[in-house]
Amino acid sequence: MNQLYLYPLTKRYKSEIINPYISDLAQSLSDFYSIVNIRKPSGIGIIDILKYLNRIEYLYFKWIEDLPDKKGGYFQSLLLFL
Repeated sequence: MNQLYLYPLTKRYKSEIINPYISDLAQSLSDFYSIVNIRKPSGIGIIDILKYLNRIEYLYFKWIEDLPDKKGGYFQSLLLFL
């Protein structure tokens, strides 16, 4: 099964996924892809992608337009362009 990284999956309360839209999206995508970060939501934002680069085939970005407003957003935005 193809490996996919889903952004944003953030951990605000341990390993719970807070946004129901993202949870529903992840559930739908899991029928077709293996989501590598589904059990380990990120606490460091988009930088989390780096630890999965050797395993993933696809990156799925949702709501990246507010990335610059987040903590470390300027650096994360630069990483996104790379």
